[in-house]
Amino acid sequence: VVAYHYCQADNAYTCLVPEFVHNVAALLCRAPQMQAYRELLLRQPHLQSTLSLRACVQDPFNAFRRGLLEPLEILHRGT
Repeated sequence: VVAYHYCQADNAYTCLVPEFVHNVAALLCRAPQMQAYRELLLRQPHLQSTLSLRACVQDPFNAFRRGLLEPLEILHRGT
């Protein structure tokens, strides 16, 4: 739901997969409700590397899975 509103059909840049993944991660880091996600990224530099724009361009699926889905799953299981 968070990311659904981020992609704007009239703005092609927002629909490019690497930028989308990178920007959604940044959006989650800035959201006050997602402080635990931000803290997890700060504690695990490899996740930050996974979500770098360069890594998102090289392998957007891996960045999405390892940088967004897996950390959110860890946080969900921890609650």
